[in-house]
Amino acid sequence: MSEVLQANIFFFITSIAVIVCTFLISILLFNLIKIAKSIRRIIARIEEGSEAIADDIDNLRVYITEESPLARFFGKGEDEDEEEDDQKKRSERSGSPRKEEKRKRTELRIKNEE
Repeated sequence: MSEVLQANIFFFITSIAVIVCTFLISILLFNLIKIAKSIRRIIARIEEGSEAIADDIDNLRVYITEESPLARFFGKGEDEDEEEDDQKKRSERSGSPRKEEKRKRTELRIKNEE
């Protein structure tokens, strides 16, 4: 076999190998992108859940320290007027409109990333 024919065969086999490797790498990258998007969605859900848990714990702490019958028994409870003010503050803090707005922003961000 001549050297030119051997070189042509080598380059033909090499070009086929490069095409196959490129195809396999593109499939791998496509799947990695899908996994990354799923992880982002999971993280967004975890963030929303952790905020809800933090709000619940804050409300529980306020209830235990200020509103519970045990706190009132030991004299740590507040007067009725102050208690109503605290309830209004807590309802403002829980801020369902704020949570709703943040949830919408998160959903929009996730949709834009897809």
